[in-house]
Amino acid sequence: TAYKTDSNNMTPNQKAVVNAVLDLVIPEGVQSVKPGLIWEKSQGTDPTKTVTAYSLVTIEAGEEQENADGTITLKEGTGTFAGCKNLVGITLNQASDGSGTKTIEKHAFMGCDNLTDVTLSPTIENIGVCPFYGCGKVSSVNFQNSPYFDCSKSIIYGLDGEGKKVKIVECLQGRSMGYVDGEEDDLSNVAEIAEEAFRGTNVSSVDLTATSIKTVPVRAFAETTNLSRIYLPHTLTQQAFQDYAFQGSTVEYFDVASSDSSMRATPNAFIGLMKKEGAGVVPRPESANSEVQWYSVPGSQAEAIGTAWGFNLKEHVGITYFDVTFTYWDNETQAYISTDAPEKIPSNEMSKVEEQYPVPIGTVVEIEGNKYRLTEWKENKDASKLDHLYYDAVYKVLRWVVTSQNYNGALISTVE
Repeated sequence: TAYKTDSNNMTPNQKAVVNAVLDLVIPEGVQSVKPGLIWEKSQGTDPTKTVTAYSLVTIEAGEEQENADGTITLKEGTGTFAGCKNLVGITLNQASDGSGTKTIEKHAFMGCDNLTDVTLSPTIENIGVCPFYGCGKVSSVNFQNSPYFDCSKSIIYGLDGEGKKVKIVECLQGRSMGYVDGEEDDLSNVAEIAEEAFRGTNVSSVDLTATSIKTVPVRAFAETTNLSRIYLPHTLTQQAFQDYAFQGSTVEYFDVASSDSSMRATPNAFIGLMKKEGAGVVPRPESANSEVQWYSVPGSQAEAIGTAWGFNLKEHVGITYFDVTFTYWDNETQAYISTDAPEKIPSNEMSKVEEQYPVPIGTVVEIEGNKYRLTEWKENKDASKLDHLYYDAVYKVLRWVVTSQNYNGALISTVE
């Protein structure tokens, strides 16, 4: 009662008693708790406000039911923390023996509506899909110098062995910045985004052109009801757009830099688009997809995807990246061989083709007993495609002049 009416005038003993009730500490050695137990303690008139644990091996997800519209209903009293609406802080520390939490499951903290302060153990090696889905007040996670994960500007990253940010695990819903920018957010090493990575966020613009991602995975931008623009890199390939990637999203501007001929979209990739109407959002019927602007390279597979979905086609005027294949005579094997350039060539730096030549101009080769000099690399326009250039080595016969003289230096004969 004293806590509720005048907590500032509580005695130290009173505060200690209250804290023992509101701040739950799960001691070292306890590796699991009964599913729903913390949820039970976070209910009622004196709910648990914070939890500190040291040895919980797995943070289990609650039981979910996915509805027809893609939304999720959480079964109360399941999982480790799921549905604990009154929790404001969770701390998972490393135990004194070096052990600690290893895995956080998909949507593990879903329903923790008031959660704001999160510290996770550096022992965590696996994080499931969108663990903080629905946690609108979480804007940062302290990973305590983890070698596996980091959180910067409200984005959780997976790290490689060198500490580089190579995967976007989740953009937190508490992110205050309304845009994601490749340069400002330092996305240059990112090669993958996780499923549901931006689900439910409030971002309005996402620029991923600095990344090297190959796909936009399942529900990556689902329920982004403030999203307007998205810029995608030249590296998209094969199953570039996966199921329900933009379900419930108000995105109305796509810029797709990739011209990869293998790029595809699954049948449900753009199902469930929304549009803003007044102060709210409403479903966008497929008949209204022409309102969505789709920028792509003319004649590319990306353009074909935009056409199939009825989007308003626009010409992508950004940089196109080309694969390059070189064909030349190999002296060692005495045959023509083909090799690919180690790097894609940007359309605004075609001079870089010269840096990729497998053998330099001027190289002398022997073909069927005759010697030839490589004089130029010439594009084979009959073979080249929209996203793939082919260059053939051009050779000219070497002409040798043999001069014969006598001992006095007088010319005897010349043979060319």
